[in-house]
Amino acid sequence: MHTERSGFSVAALARELRTSKSTIAAEIRSGRLRAARIGKRRYLILAKDVEAWAFPSPPRELGRQPTLPSLPSIGGSDGTQGP
Repeated sequence: MHTERSGFSVAALARELRTSKSTIAAEIRSGRLRAARIGKRRYLILAKDVEAWAFPSPPRELGRQPTLPSLPSIGGSDGTQGP
């Protein structure tokens, strides 16, 4: 029976993601993965922080719509196709 977790230790998250504890610890030290320090050596990583780290949302620009670069025209200036 699998229950939804609200938090992970470094070891539990490494097992869940099938990676090493040192990889998770490096992500915490770099600031890319948020974690709360428990005591001197342990970390608690909240499930919501794991989701935000594993599935980042695309950056949004405020007040601007993305624009596509203009493409060069294929035909000549008289409307005919190229050679």
